[in-house]
Amino acid sequence: MHENEIGTLIVEEKVIVELKSVEKVQPAHKKQVLTYLCLTGMKLGSNRSRGRGLAYFPGEFARGASSCQEIVQRGS
Repeated sequence: MHENEIGTLIVEEKVIVELKSVEKVQPAHKKQVLTYLCLTGMKLGSNRSRGRGLAYFPGEFARGASSCQEIVQRGS
């Protein structure tokens, strides 16, 4: 685990919540959550950083994609 990472929660096998200890969520954090979503098949993920959260829905990036890598690249 990196020093700015608090942990990752999986809620009822439906939602991934990535907890960070940073001032601002960065594009790399979004890619991390999108990768988790793609690999698990879950539909909803969120980055939480000091009370601020951003939700990502992989469906919006997945249209026409042939691989997880392509989905993650589109989400950056």
